[in-house]
This record gives sequence, C-alpha cells and structure tokens, in this order.
Amino acid sequence: MLSSLGRSNTARHTIAKLTRCLSSSSNTPVQPDNRPPSALNQEMAFGIQSSTKLFLDHGLGIQRLEELSKDAGNLDTVVNRWQRMMEAYLGTQVHVLAGLGYAPNESGLRE
Repeated sequence: MLSSLGRSNTARHTIAKLTRCLSSSSNTPVQPDNRPPSALNQEMAFGIQSSTKLFLDHGLGIQRLEELSKDAGNLDTVVNRWQRMMEAYLGTQVHVLAGLGYAPNESGLRE
C-alpha cells in the first residue's frame, strides 16, 4: 500500500524504523517510579484545580451531580445528597491527584 501512495524507499524505511522503535523487544514491562511530588507549587495547584473543574463540568462528575439534582427541594434527602455531592467532588480530586502519583484513596488526598 505504501508504494501505491508513491512513497519512496527512504520513507518506507523511516516508517519501518519508527515502528520498530515503538515496539518492545522485551516482554518485561517497564515499572515507572510512581512517587508523587514532594511539594506542590502554585502552577501545580492551579493545574489540579482546573483539572478537577474540567472533570466536574464535563466528565462523570457532572452526570452524578445532575442525577442528584433531580431530588432538589426534598428536605428529607438533603444529608444524603450532600454526602453524595462530596463523594463526587472528592472522587474527582482523587483521580486528578492519582495522575501525579498520589495514592488513589483518602490518604492520597491528605498527602
């Protein structure tokens, strides 16, 4: 198919070389160093804040909050709804912080 697109031998060789570089010759997976940063700076804090907002506005967070809003006005469910809203918010934060290497649980939020 490459020849039908008019690619030269050099282009095909380059593509093949790049493909080999991306493939693994070993079956042993590389273990990343998953240590979180020792401290947060202002840029990181703003990034965490904007990522959390993005997921809450456009991800699963908004779906959970919209579902909870269907019971709005029912005072009998206010405590349960509050707890579920906090669960949606904190769960989103946990996922954002996990991307920085923090544990994906309550202890990761406290670090």
